[in-house]
Parts: sequence; C-alpha cells; structure tokens
Amino acid sequence: MSVEDLSTKVIDLGARRRGILTESYLTSFGAVVGNALERVLAGMDINNLKVKGSPEEIQSFLATLGAEKRHLEYLMNNGYNDPRTDASAKAVLQSAVDFEKLTGLKWPFK
Repeated sequence: MSVEDLSTKVIDLGARRRGILTESYLTSFGAVVGNALERVLAGMDINNLKVKGSPEEIQSFLATLGAEKRHLEYLMNNGYNDPRTDASAKAVLQSAVDFEKLTGLKWPFK
C-alpha cells in the first residue's frame, strides 16, 4: 500500500440507499467535497478522491461540482453584479436540485 492510498478520500453517493446517511457521514462528505473544490480551484489534481455510487449519481455529482467551480470562478473574476455570475448561480442551483433528488445529499454542503 502506498502513502497515497492512505490519504485517499471516499465519497459514497449511495449512502441514503444503503441506510448509512448519518450526521457523521454528512460532516465527512462536506469536508471531503470542500477540500476537493479547493484543490480544483487551485488547479491541483484530485487523484486522492474516490467517488462511489451509481453512474447517474456520479455524473450528477461531477456536474454539480463543475457548476460550483464555474460559479466560484465567475464570482472571483467578475463579482456579484456581473450577469454571468447570476447565470452561473442559477446553473449551480439546478444542478444542486437534481443532485439532491438523486442522492438525498444536500448541496451546498456545510
């Protein structure tokens, strides 16, 4: 086992289906996703992230994470008053609604 294996973080998007959706799981989910988003925004890889779930759950997660990343980039580059920032916020909201319906996990995480 390599050192990288020891630091691999796992997100199980099927936690609700398996009945393991607990406060502890949600806390861990928020921390892991927050770290992944920070790394993506910094231009770093997220090779230490493993995502488990159905193909639909994984696709929804990636779409929502991507929408969140684009929104934060618009916000950092253009500010709150730019129309593109508002449009990207709407895209995040739609992705989040789809993600929540599919997985039972709240977005944005806290």
